[in-house]
Amino acid sequence: DISLYRGAYQINSVYLKKIDKKDTIDFIDVKLIDLAIEWKPIFNGEIVGKVLIDSSTILFTKEKNDIKDIAKDTADFRKTLNSFMPITLNKLEVKNSFIRYKDPYSSPRLDMKISQLNVVALNLANGYDSSKLLPATVTASANVYQGKLKFNMKLDPFADKPRFDMDARLEGTNMVLLNDFLRAYANIDVNHRRQRTPRYVV
Repeated sequence: DISLYRGAYQINSVYLKKIDKKDTIDFIDVKLIDLAIEWKPIFNGEIVGKVLIDSSTILFTKEKNDIKDIAKDTADFRKTLNSFMPITLNKLEVKNSFIRYKDPYSSPRLDMKISQLNVVALNLANGYDSSKLLPATVTASANVYQGKLKFNMKLDPFADKPRFDMDARLEGTNMVLLNDFLRAYANIDVNHRRQRTPRYVV
């Protein structure tokens, strides 16, 4: 779909699959991608774009790959993203999304999910008036097994070496539901212990 009045177009029902020598593996499934020109930076002489990704699922699958294959896959994926947005990306927003991680080789086998992921990344191309040391910002929140993840980061996307200030908080997560992950990678088992209700004698 095309929205001429705001310089945007939408791609509906997008999916990317990784084609391996033996298998085809799901990677990204997106309900809607909205790509548009961001109007505010135009007044500063910058032509940059913004992308909204709505209702997506990103699946990371642990595989037994050669390092050369990984480098080739990464280059091909970047080329695919660049073909979607031919101008510099300044704002990225992700709404109502999921991240899944699968490891078919672990014991027990893992299939984990982070739900209700919402991310807003601003000033990735320095499209705003910016004299700050860390001009770009990334904020995110997600549900993690009955708990809440909150993430905030300031960064300089143009620095030769990574330069950022980040804080993250995970609260209320039911650790028992993470037992498969803990057993597979840390050989740890978490048990639930009921909190006893205090009794008072008068």
